Amino acid sequence: MERDPQRRTRIPQAHPDSIVLRLSSVFGWNRLSSKTNAVTWILQKLEASQEVPLFHDQRVTPTYAKTAAEVAFDLWDRHTSGLFHVSCPDCASRVEMGRVVADVFQISNPRLHPIPLGSVALRAKRPVAPCLVVRKVEETLKRPMPTFRACLEDMKATR
Repeated sequence: MERDPQRRTRIPQAHPDSIVLRLSSVFGWNRLSSKTNAVTWILQKLEASQEVPLFHDQRVTPTYAKTAAEVAFDLWDRHTSGLFHVSCPDCASRVEMGRVVADVFQISNPRLHPIPLGSVALRAKRPVAPCLVVRKVEETLKRPMPTFRACLEDMKATR
């Protein structure tokens, strides 16, 4: 949770030419460490035929790290400034994300276990639907943001 609600407005005010990207549930291959993210964690468990507990009542708009980098450079090249939401346009539950991961990576009989968000003691309270609206970045770049499935297909191709 954001500690300072004024923080989002201070950076653009102090640095009007800045580009601020707001990301959500960033995923992609981490070639520098063994640290996992939502997608690689799901994939590791599925490939090991383990049960994967996933929230059925929390929705997110995941951000592919590769897309975020491309968007940052494209906005910079256009001499754009401001706050932009960068994510896949899909607002999906964690269980729905798990189903798409299993489908794209062709894992049969995925052991996805839907659980409620409230059943896990998390360090910080999590919002139920922190989905980002990507209309501004799509209009600025004059292209749609790639879907979660398209990003996973790209991820699979670069494994």
